[in-house]
Amino acid sequence: MLGYLLRRPAFFVPTAFIVVTAVFMLIRLIPGDTVDLMVQDNGYAESADALRERLGLNDPIYVQYVKWLGDMATGDLGTSLHTERTATQELKARGPVSLQLGLMSLTISLLIAIPVGIISAAKQGSLVDYGMRSFAIGMLAIPNFWFGTMVIVIPSVLWNVSLAGKWVPLFDDPVGNMKLMIFPAIIGGAAASASVMRMTRTMVLEVNRQDYIRTARAKGLASSTVVWRHTLKNALPPVVTLVGLQVPVIISGSVIMEQVFSLPGMGRFLLDNISQRDYPMVQAMTLLFVFVVLTVNLVVDLLYPVLDPRISLGN
Repeated sequence: MLGYLLRRPAFFVPTAFIVVTAVFMLIRLIPGDTVDLMVQDNGYAESADALRERLGLNDPIYVQYVKWLGDMATGDLGTSLHTERTATQELKARGPVSLQLGLMSLTISLLIAIPVGIISAAKQGSLVDYGMRSFAIGMLAIPNFWFGTMVIVIPSVLWNVSLAGKWVPLFDDPVGNMKLMIFPAIIGGAAASASVMRMTRTMVLEVNRQDYIRTARAKGLASSTVVWRHTLKNALPPVVTLVGLQVPVIISGSVIMEQVFSLPGMGRFLLDNISQRDYPMVQAMTLLFVFVVLTVNLVVDLLYPVLDPRISLGN
């Protein structure tokens, strides 16, 4: 286990390097010039050529790339071309919003997926099973942006109630914060729960066919004991893997929810920066998302031996 812990993070650096390098190149291929947008939006007194020279955008792409690598190696993630705020400042201001939304969405996803998957498997072939499977298919089919838009539009039109409002930090006003966050979290969590619920159902059904489950039932163990002690424990490893894979889905869904519900998180900030061609901020946000995904994958790997002692991560 210790050897694995020492080896695995070594893969973080090349993976993050490849992804962020690709973003570095691709963001510059998007049509439009960031300097022209800055002059147009902010009305700089200096000319576009002078502004481009001051920001170092006249340098060849490989010079900009090497400079960016050098800055990143020293912990400098860059400064916004538009606001002149550092990436670290923006992350501190917007990170808690996205973190809260992501954790709430993941929690709601698991609270829906695991019980529903178990019940669906226990009621295989019944109307309950068909209804729950239809729910999962519906959540996979309905686009998040449409669902979120309808949640805002319908109450506003029918009852003159707005579910989107001004952002309130959690510790300043917990009730006001939860009123604003609960709906995007439910939408994101319900969408992410569909795949996990189907995987849970499949694995529970597969484990229930094993001989040791039939033996446990033949010994007279209660159904709840069989499920919690034997079935679920052996069905969880593939489910945990899928939960880890759902983290990028939740992140991408949070980007949409933040935009729809006007939440000042990193996802909405990333979309704004892409439209403004704010290269340093896009690169910093991407690096952070890569780090989150890689860390979650590491945690998932470390959970395998806990869930199933037969699994070894090696020395």
